Order: sequence, then structure tokens, then C-alpha cells
Amino acid sequence: MEVIIKPIESIWKIMGNQNRENHVKYRPITYCKKIKTDNGWILYHTITREIILLNSEEHQTFLDGNSKQMIEHWFLVPDKVDDASLLYMFFRAYETRYPRRTYGKLNLCTIATTTDCNARCPYCYEAGIERKHMSQETAEDVAKFIIERANPNITLNWFGGEPLYNAAVIDTICGKFQSKKFPFRSTMVSNGYLFKDIPINKIKNLWNLKRVQITLDGMENTYNSIKAYTHKDDNPFFTVTDNIEKLLDADIFVNIRLNLSEKNIDEMFSLVEWLDSRYPNKKNLGVYSRILFDITGSQREQLFGQFLNLQELIRKLGLVKPIRSVPGIKRCHCMADDGRSVVINPNGDLSLCEHFLDSESYGSIYSNKADRNVLNKFLERQEMISECKTCFYLPQCIRLKMCVPEGKCDEENRRLIEWQTENMMIDVYKTRTEHNENNHL
Repeated sequence: MEVIIKPIESIWKIMGNQNRENHVKYRPITYCKKIKTDNGWILYHTITREIILLNSEEHQTFLDGNSKQMIEHWFLVPDKVDDASLLYMFFRAYETRYPRRTYGKLNLCTIATTTDCNARCPYCYEAGIERKHMSQETAEDVAKFIIERANPNITLNWFGGEPLYNAAVIDTICGKFQSKKFPFRSTMVSNGYLFKDIPINKIKNLWNLKRVQITLDGMENTYNSIKAYTHKDDNPFFTVTDNIEKLLDADIFVNIRLNLSEKNIDEMFSLVEWLDSRYPNKKNLGVYSRILFDITGSQREQLFGQFLNLQELIRKLGLVKPIRSVPGIKRCHCMADDGRSVVINPNGDLSLCEHFLDSESYGSIYSNKADRNVLNKFLERQEMISECKTCFYLPQCIRLKMCVPEGKCDEENRRLIEWQTENMMIDVYKTRTEHNENNHL
């Protein structure tokens, strides 16, 4: 048995070595994922986060329940143990020893500079929301509100609508942070079109922009048709892809999101290959794809196989960074329930998720009052379903009732989790193996 990644120390302080009992039959724990490789079997324990490598003989001993080491490390448990009860007791002990602060100083502020946009995507979940800009006065108040409540090096995430449609308030807020010498970094979700009009010096030095997510919906004709920009540019596709190069050259990481539907899936493979040749230096580039969240049922099921094939192509071409470490203990699902994040809409109202820009407000930057009913709604988790009982991923799974795109678990979701976990295991194993080989040179 070769240990690739040791158990997380905080977890091991609670669990420790499991004692082997005589005359007790042992079996593999539910919370273990394994994959076959050329060198043997890689096993990943989703409670302890330990990754090990077994040769064929060790793997058979594991299956037979006869490995002392595997018992000590909780890959094997007594046959009569209820794994769900074991998991419950572990989390109770973990929460007692390492209690999580529900609320604290802000680490992330998502700021909607506007709910207006220069594109007219047919799938936009903000369709029907009143189009409004944040004023300069509100921007100054937003900066004051955040600085008074934030941790140093807070992340300001610019959002919209299209955040660059009201770039002046980004200048104002960042300028306030700079004048107060309050350290921050910023990220952005943008369609990328308007970067052409903004000096890179401002983007880097005033905004301190580190990462941008930009969506591409297909090759030239498809993209231009779906985006339906309000501008008169003859070819927005090349404007945006040139802007991506501008950002990459400035050492700003660009994460390209590919939105998939039955109408564009076939040409997305060509788009990925085009991106591979268009941006040969991939140091600051990432690409990933997602099926549009409003596609459900049989349509989503039919798309899913092609979606995974596309993800495999993205990995093969090196358009996604390898995963170099296992995930830590997950205490929350996302920014909505971590207690240290806020979404600020153009009027200064506060919410917890960008999917609820015009609803589910719990307060305002102009008041110290908070609606606890709304805050508590975003803490409510989905009930377990029958598939949870046999799911290896349960120790890492948190689903919120309020989450529109990820609240519920279905067959495709479980297949995606399995695919992601397997690739994480392969990446971590390869990284560790390469590291060991280099140390022996």
C-alpha cells in the first residue's frame, strides 16, 4: 500500500487508527472511490481525503477485507457497521471540535454594477429584471460599506447584467479602496465585449483584476446570433476573442465557459480545437463547459454524453489545469451559505446569491437590520434521497434548497461527480508521481 495523499490532519485527530477486532468480518466502506490504472488501483477515501495506491495482490486483500493497514485507515469497516451513522458521528465530532462561525468579516463581495446588458442571450436567467444602473453616489456608499466590514485582501466580484456597461462605478469603488490603502483583488463575470475600450493599465492597476469568466456559445455565426449584441460591430465573436488575448497577455486569468444546448453542441468540439490553436500559451487560460441550467429531462440526458466527451477533449488539449490536491472539508455549499459573502445590487440592496438579484433581499447597505428569515432560507439543505445511502460522495455533498442550478441531484449530476472525482484522483496521482520522480533525478 503506497500512500499518495495522507489523511487531512484535522480529520485524523478525530478518527485516528481504527483497531482491528478478531473474529469480525470487514468490508470496503461506502465512502471510497477506486479506479484502475496501469500501476494498480487508486483508492480515495472521501471522509479522510486519503489517496492510496494498491497493487493487484493488495487490492484483492482489500476486497476480501483482510488488510490490517486498510482497516486502520478506515478503508475497511466492520460488516455490521452502518456507514451513514459512522459519517454522522464523525461530522458531529468535527463540528464540536472545529465549530464554524456562521457569520464573520466579508471575504467576497459580488457587486452588480448594473442589471442592464449589451447582449440579448435567449437563455439569460435575468430576463424580466428591471434594467437599472448603480449611481456614483451608491458606488461610494458601497465602497464604504465593504471597507467597514471586510477582511484585508477581500475579493470584489464584478457582476451584472454586463458589469462593464457601467464601468465608471468600478473605477469609483476601486478608487476608494486604493485611497484607503485597503488591499483587495477583483474578479469579473462578463461577456468580454467592452474590454476593447478599456486601457489595460486601468484593468490591472486600478481594478486589480485577476480573473474573468467569459462565455462563448459557439463558433462565429452561432455566437453572434445567440449574443445578439446591441452594438453595430460586424463581428463580435472576433472582438471578444481578441479581448481574451488582451487579458491573457496582461497575465489576467480568463476562464472561458461554454454554454451547451442541443443547437450548438456539435460545433462546440470545433470551438474547443479552435481555442487550442488560437491561444497557444495556456498559462492563464481555462475552459469548461456546462449544459444550460434550464435544459432538463430527456433533452439534458441526451446532451450529457456529448458534454462529457467535450470535457475530455478540453482535458486532452490542456485547456483545463490539472488538480493538484484533494478538496478539504466542505463546510458550506457556496457563497450563499458561507456567512462571509454578500451580493450587492445596483440600489444597494443585499442578497446572498446572484440568481436572486431582484428578490430575496435580506437588507441594505443603508441599514444594520437583516431579515433572518431570508438568511436562514439560504442555509436550508435538501433532504437526503435514496441514492445517498450508497453514494461515495456523501461526505463532500451539500445541496441547498434555494440553489437553482445545483439544488437537486439526478442521474446526470451523479455521473458528473463521478467523472470529476476520477479525474481529480488521476491528476493528483500523476502530480505526486512526477514530483517523486523529479526528486530522484
